[in-house]
Amino acid sequence: MALAGHLLYWRLGFDLLVLGKLPTWGIFKSFHAAEVTHYLKLAAIRVPFDLLFVLNNWLALRAFGIEVPFLKVLAYVPVIAFIGIVPVTVAGLGTVQAATVFFVQALCD
Repeated sequence: MALAGHLLYWRLGFDLLVLGKLPTWGIFKSFHAAEVTHYLKLAAIRVPFDLLFVLNNWLALRAFGIEVPFLKVLAYVPVIAFIGIVPVTVAGLGTVQAATVFFVQALCD
């Protein structure tokens, strides 16, 4: 999906309201200059990290005796991580734990 968005916006000049002016800004020069292979290389680096992050959460749940299917953890962990970076509390303290309880609780009943 990200690759399709890149192709539509940066390569084909897809214009949507004010967004058509963004490629002319200097701050976005690297996005315009990036090739598809650059994005594939970034994905090759990023995807293993994300999978290890999900695996770490799955193993932590198992360590506490909570049996959750890996695919459920794969779906929930990115949402929980996003909730953790939303600036609601200091350093995300409490929000990550509350989100984890919210998502995992239904699977434990």
